[in-house]
Formats: sequence, C-alpha cells, structure tokens
Amino acid sequence: MAITFRTAIRQCANFAASRAGSVTTIMAVSALPLLGAVGLAVDYTSATRTQASLQAALDGGVLAAAEMRAHTANYNDQMAGNLRKAVTDYVNGQFRSSDGKPATVEPTIEPSGGIVATATTIAPNRVGGLFGANSFTITVRSQATFGAGKAEIALVFDTTASMEGVKMTTAQAAAASLVDTLFATPNAATNVKMALAPFDVYVNVGETYRGASWLSNTADWTTTTNKCETKHPNRVYGAPVTTTKTCYRDGAPYRCTSTHKPVISDGPAVQVCGPSTSSYHWKGCVGSRDYPLDLGDTVTNSNPVPGVSGSCSSPLVRLTSNANVIKSAIAGLKTDNETYIAPGLLWGWRLLSPNAPFGDGAVANSGAKKTIVLMTDGFNTHAPNYPKHDSADTAAANQLTAQTCRNIKAAGIAIYTVAFQVTDSTIKNVLADCASASSNYFDANSTGELTRAFAQIGSSLTAIRLSR
Repeated sequence: MAITFRTAIRQCANFAASRAGSVTTIMAVSALPLLGAVGLAVDYTSATRTQASLQAALDGGVLAAAEMRAHTANYNDQMAGNLRKAVTDYVNGQFRSSDGKPATVEPTIEPSGGIVATATTIAPNRVGGLFGANSFTITVRSQATFGAGKAEIALVFDTTASMEGVKMTTAQAAAASLVDTLFATPNAATNVKMALAPFDVYVNVGETYRGASWLSNTADWTTTTNKCETKHPNRVYGAPVTTTKTCYRDGAPYRCTSTHKPVISDGPAVQVCGPSTSSYHWKGCVGSRDYPLDLGDTVTNSNPVPGVSGSCSSPLVRLTSNANVIKSAIAGLKTDNETYIAPGLLWGWRLLSPNAPFGDGAVANSGAKKTIVLMTDGFNTHAPNYPKHDSADTAAANQLTAQTCRNIKAAGIAIYTVAFQVTDSTIKNVLADCASASSNYFDANSTGELTRAFAQIGSSLTAIRLSR
C-alpha cells in the first residue's frame, strides 16, 4: 500500500515516541531529520525557480518601461504613472505564483530617468510547513537605465595636417552628431558633461592659464644681444634650378618640388656685427614633464607642466554641460603640424580627473561613468625629447601611448578608439589594445565608416540596459 510523504513522517514520529527502545526506534528518529532536510531542499529548489521566473519578468518590465521613457519627449506626472503601470502590467502578464496570485510590484522613476522596481511573491512550502516553515517570501530588484546617465566624456581629437579637407569636415560633423546624441537624452543637462582635447604634436591648454602655478615657462620675453656673423655680400648665383623630390606631411609621403639658385662664386667674406633680438611668445602649447610624470593625471605646483614655443592645436575645452560650447569648439578646429597621440590621451584624462590641475571630474564611486573617445588618422611621427616633442623615436612614442592607455583604463575610464584611414599596422594595434573592449575599437577606412563609428559610439553610450 502506498503511503504519502506526510504519512511517512508521522510514522517516524510515532516510532520516536515509543517507550520500547529498539533499533527500529533509533532508525526512525535518525530518518526524521534526513527526510525533513530532503523535503526542505525540494522546497528551496522550487522557490529558486520561482525567484528566477519573477526576476526575468521584472527585468523585462523595467526594460519595456525604459524603452517607453526613452522615446517620450515630454515627461510629466501622467507619464510617470504610465511607466509604473507598464512595469506592473508586464510583470503580472508574464508571472503568476503557484497559487495564481499576482506579484506585488513597486516601480520608481528616478530623477535621472532610470526605472527601479521591486517585485515580491510568496512561494508556499510543501514540506517545510510540517516544521513550521509554511512559505518563502521572495523579493527581487531590477533597474534599467537609458541615455548616458551620469556621464563625463572627453573627446580626444586629431587636428594634424593630414586631417585637412574632407577628412576634417567629416570628422567635425560626426563629432557634433555625437554631442547631439548625448545631450538629447532625458535629463542630460544635469547628467552629461563633455570636454574636448584637440591635439597634434602638442596640446594647447589655452593662454588664459598664463602664469598658473601648475605651469612653467609661460612668460613672454624679449632679449637683444650683439651678434657677429660672416656674410658674402658679393656672392654670385646661377640660374634657378627646380628639383622634384618626396616630401612628408604628418608622416604621409607626397611628391613636391623645390627651387634654389646654385652659388657660382662666394666673393670675399665680410664679418658683420650688430644687435640681434630674440623673443618668446607663449601660445598655450605645453610639452611633457620628465618620465614617468608624463603618464599621470595629476599636476602639482612642485612639478609643473612646461610651456613650449611655437603653435599647436586649438585650446582644449574643460568639462561642461553646455552642448553648444563643445559644438562651437569642434566647428572651430584647424589642422596643422604632425602627430603625437599620447599627450592628447593624457590631457583627455586630466579633463575627466577630480585631481589638479582642473579638478572638474566627479570623484570615484560617485556613479559617474567616465569615457574617452579618441579619433586619429595617423601614426606617431614625434616623441618626447623632454620637455619638447621633437624626437622622431616612433617606437618610444608608441610605447608611451600604450602605457597612457593602460593607466587611463586602470583609473576606471572607458576608452573608445577610432582609426580613421590609418594604414600603419603598428599604431592600429596600439589603438585596438587601447580600447576598453574589442567592440570599442573602430577601423574606419572611409568617411562613411567614420560617421557610422561615431553613431555607434553614441548608441553604445546611450543604450537602454539593465544596471541592477
């Protein structure tokens, strides 16, 4: 005759109560906790399945509501109520407890636009009730975010001579579109900040920082000395000669011509002496502190960044929540000079950092997602000869670029890299390794692919996702 599990437990209990001590009694008493443990394990397994089912339903509900919110331009109290109802309806449309009752769902719409919800249900125990554990209370939590959320993005932008023309105008349009995407998300005015770090051989921090304690060699000067030199005032030149040769523009070869007049006769030498005036005018360009200080985000007064002579890229733009400021700066970028990528990355990092010299970035564990988007069209043609970048050691420049990338990622900053019509395989490998993930690296071989790369980055930064 078959007996139920409940009957088996009752019989074991009766054996345990018997005064006639026997092996049978001992075995019955020993079997009781074993049967109870097995039964509770069965109940726990069932509750775990219920929890997984409820979690899946709640995840789907908050994602569905986040999708609704992302495509709603006008957000108000009525819309908030609709979103909360959407979460509840979705959960209870996908989930029912074993007794047929709906789950208790409590959705909340965050000020940032994210959707947070908890769902609770009761899972009855088939065996545990015999021991006083009648049910499990199961509560799950889910959170969906969309838009950029609380985000800080630095755009590190190549403005070297090789970017001139269609390449530059396409890159400017793609970058401006990225700005529009990021600032079109809900609550972007309070959540999103962007910065811009144009670069060529150097980075321009802006002449407004002349005399800052974290900078050196920014004071203009003029000096006059007596100088003598040997000249040939009666030198005789022949007819002009034009020569065709290979020239380089930011590392890219092209055919060019040069014209010179050959010397026929020097004539007598004459020593000429007189005043010679030299001057230095700082235009905002900065070089590098000695290694390894050129690999860190923090700049202190005791180790200032050196100003250097000459011209460089347009000035950087510090973190701002004003999209028009960034777009205006992008539109005003000009092309010139050659390439050294590491300083662009380094100053992009400094723009996001909470440390000096700017200190604009959110502190760690503040919830802000920090991202650098690097776009370049060439390879390193220059390297540091501290403090200037007038060395041609490409291997050293690549190594410093790679180390800068590693330090940035170690600081918790995500990196996207875009190689725009780059043909050098070495720097392409450096850029691919620099990206935080393989999906964060883009090898754009045409202007169309560049535009799509920036669009994909924008989609990635503003994607609807679970963040519980």
